[in-house]
Amino acid sequence: MSKEYPPNQPCPCGSGKKYEACCARKRFRFTLDEHGNIERTVPLAPEVRALLIEQERAFVAKFGREMGLDDPIFFDPNADTPQPMEMDSAQMRRELGEAAKKAGIPEELIYAFNKTGILLTAENRDLFPDNQVTEFQDSVRQYREMFGEGEPDEDEPSDPPLPAPTVNPDEDAEEWTEADIRRVICNPLHALNGTVTDATWIGAARKLIETEGLDQFLVNMLHVLREELIEVEDDDVEGGEGPTA
Repeated sequence: MSKEYPPNQPCPCGSGKKYEACCARKRFRFTLDEHGNIERTVPLAPEVRALLIEQERAFVAKFGREMGLDDPIFFDPNADTPQPMEMDSAQMRRELGEAAKKAGIPEELIYAFNKTGILLTAENRDLFPDNQVTEFQDSVRQYREMFGEGEPDEDEPSDPPLPAPTVNPDEDAEEWTEADIRRVICNPLHALNGTVTDATWIGAARKLIETEGLDQFLVNMLHVLREELIEVEDDDVEGGEGPTA
């Protein structure tokens, strides 16, 4: 006989919160069996309940008796006795993924489903612990980082445009301007090659971020690093260096 998971104990999802302040607020329940093992109980959706009823009817029609507790719900229709379907979880997941693709479900969601084994939607989000929700969302982000965003969502606001660089790429200027100073601070190579200490560079970078904002700092950093890379490539060409056989 199962019993409710203690509300003041750490939530089994691993969030570090108490159960009553975490997954107890969702539409599933963590319970303890007679041996103290943790189980997750999820309410059946109407579609799933209808599917189970249909399977019970199919079982009676096939074997001429009611389904017992030890009988498989999804049985082999070609077997003479009740036998479970011979399909491993990986094969089932692949077939479900193919069905999802035919149904027009976005590729990033299918990718996340194949990695996590769940298909997260706004309607069923409360049926999963936060760690599974996070794992699914991370998989979606991973797909988008690898293959792009896919079709844009008209309801989702687009990212604001990035600012233009505010650094001076000319190191040979006679007088240093504020742009020159920003260029030096934004270039982590000065810390890497020992020109300044890590603490000095980080402190200067932090102040610049506080003054101009993180986006501006990152744009400037990419700009100066790109200029450094172009200069190195130009020096290699002028020096006649190239791939050796």
